[in-house]
Amino acid sequence: MSELRPSPCPIGICPSSDNRRLACGDAPSVHLKSCDEYPIARSQQGLSSGGARRSFTGRNFNRVPAGTGPRGASACMIKDGENKAQGGLNTQFFRGQRVLNGDPFQIHVD
Repeated sequence: MSELRPSPCPIGICPSSDNRRLACGDAPSVHLKSCDEYPIARSQQGLSSGGARRSFTGRNFNRVPAGTGPRGASACMIKDGENKAQGGLNTQFFRGQRVLNGDPFQIHVD
């Protein structure tokens, strides 16, 4: 599992805004859905650090290739409420665990 680090910039300023723009800037307008990127935009490992954008079949990004790899980012359209809820959980984690800019953190998926 790779280690992620929060961006050294304030929230909403490079590279998180660049990561989000590069992954989701041309996201299609889909009713009740929003673009979700991984690695999370707030990390240092998003598209602003290089790599290619990818998605998955059926996730509303028709001209974005599917695939995986150690660099780049995944962009998918997901339910807007779920996307916002996860963003809130991420913020609670960073604050509650006092994860500071540059501190490593890991994301485990069950």
